[in-house]
Amino acid sequence: MSDEEYNSDSSIASDYGLLKKALPFEAVIPENFDPNKIPETADEFLQYAAYERSLTKPWIKAEIDPSKLTCNINEPIGKKPKDSNVSNYLPTQEWQKEKLDEFIELREFLQPRITNEPSSSRLRVDENVLVNNRPNYYELEKYSQNQKMRILEIIVDHLEMLDEGSMFGFNIGCWIYAILSLLDSELTGYDCSTVRMMVKKCISIRSELKNGSKKEYDPLNLFICVATKFYRQHDLSDP
Repeated sequence: MSDEEYNSDSSIASDYGLLKKALPFEAVIPENFDPNKIPETADEFLQYAAYERSLTKPWIKAEIDPSKLTCNINEPIGKKPKDSNVSNYLPTQEWQKEKLDEFIELREFLQPRITNEPSSSRLRVDENVLVNNRPNYYELEKYSQNQKMRILEIIVDHLEMLDEGSMFGFNIGCWIYAILSLLDSELTGYDCSTVRMMVKKCISIRSELKNGSKKEYDPLNLFICVATKFYRQHDLSDP
């Protein structure tokens, strides 16, 4: 499309998906025009603008390979599963909906008891406490969002230290579920990052299990389900 066509008929520009020029102008570039000279008058400024316009194509057509526009965001994160029977233990959509409904019901029960006031309670949780004790909801309800996230960070550090192919203990699973059920529904960017790290580690552990049983897969599926679907991290969720 030429400049004349572009300026004379807005319908033509519209056909090409372009907007009508807001401030069209006409300026003749003189033969002795020097593009390196700083414009000093209005005419020289318009000449320079016309010069720059002459260097720019009205539009550029990109050659796009449609095959490169497709991707599967639900590809498993981590290594290829070592357990050939892993597909038998992956959660169905019905199972995920059931567990998510149970999780939401628990949150609705707990929420009225959670205070939004800054906590004066000192955090008395470390890795040793997490491994050897189950969570006390009454105590956890007193903690601030930052303190709960700190507990989740300790859990993630613990998961990172597990030997490849091993599963975390029952108490750690209880702590993960308890923390997820007590977090604010709207996460900050930092909090969201911590939740995602926990989910990614659960996905990695699941892919590394050797000859895993339903008893080991179910908790991992549960944490991945509620964390990704309730906190809207759908790119990490199971189909």
